[in-house]
Amino acid sequence: MKLGAYDYIIKPFKVDELKLIIQNSLEKRFLRKENILLKREIEFRAGFENFIGKSEPMQKVFSLIRQVADTTVRY
Repeated sequence: MKLGAYDYIIKPFKVDELKLIIQNSLEKRFLRKENILLKREIEFRAGFENFIGKSEPMQKVFSLIRQVADTTVRY
């Protein structure tokens, strides 16, 4: 556990217990990823506070920037 294990299973184990451990670990993984994405979104939105532009065309530009911001470009 100290080295990063999520949980442990004691033998003999019940299938229901194993399913619950797997379900909890997947949920924790999902929440961790969601947390990272939400933090990025907050940082990204904070980056627009210095931009001037409330018009519809500027809002479209901001929307386009948001769409491509998390994409990875490979050379």
